[in-house]
Amino acid sequence: MSWTDISFNEESGDMAITKKIIGAGAIASLAAALGGCANQSGGGGASNAFKGAIDAIGAGLAAGMSGGAPAQQGAPTATSSGKVVVINGILIAVDGERPSDPRWAGKQIKDTPLFGFFNAHPISRPGEYFPRIGIRIDDYSQSLVSDNVITKHLNASPGATPRDNECIKFTAMVWMSEKQSQRIDNVVLCSSDISSKDGYMSQGALKNYRNNAYAPVSISSMQLRTLGPREPQKLLPDFTPADVALYGSGQHLFSSLFSQLGFQGPVDGDQRLWFVNLASAAK
Repeated sequence: MSWTDISFNEESGDMAITKKIIGAGAIASLAAALGGCANQSGGGGASNAFKGAIDAIGAGLAAGMSGGAPAQQGAPTATSSGKVVVINGILIAVDGERPSDPRWAGKQIKDTPLFGFFNAHPISRPGEYFPRIGIRIDDYSQSLVSDNVITKHLNASPGATPRDNECIKFTAMVWMSEKQSQRIDNVVLCSSDISSKDGYMSQGALKNYRNNAYAPVSISSMQLRTLGPREPQKLLPDFTPADVALYGSGQHLFSSLFSQLGFQGPVDGDQRLWFVNLASAAK
């Protein structure tokens, strides 16, 4: 039976479709996604409906809004460079070694004050937004924006392969108060840094942060995006197709980033973490 490789062009709204062969399990996933899309009521139009279907396929066997174990079928698969697990329906190689490229030499989150930060500093009272953290993306693997045909790595797809060992590099500014801050440079997070024992944010939670996370007006710099102490109006700047691709294809990295920081904002509405930029260079 035939199927299609589907990619979505965020800029033009067009879909690229390539004919392939598919097994029954993947057909069921596709049918369920499109069926749910067709049953939606209200506005939005066909474009939004199809886009929602593609998002649903990408989510695969993911759990609900809360973080949890990766949606796996059986035990993780061992490889020479670690294990392959399923994170939100996508095959990801974890528990491995970092790329040898010096470009990705840097601190791991677990070796910085960022690790478990929000667990150690819960919200003290309503209306209190310190401490908080601003993050600037300094570099990322190009495949995070170019390799966007999700079915190549979808768990249900015959012959699917894990995504490459991809990385992001970032700078974080930790604000304990209006005048007390700590800058943490050269932090690198790669797929191979992710532990198969970690919990992961669901696709729904990650989308919730992308679509609904805004700074409180009282501490917002509005459209000005800096490392702080004031937060930009929109906490995640998905302003360009490349931004959207980086956050979408790199969902496993952002999920791990949130998990390692102990940040539950996509689930509980914590507004104390923002990104200066994504794929677009910071101004």
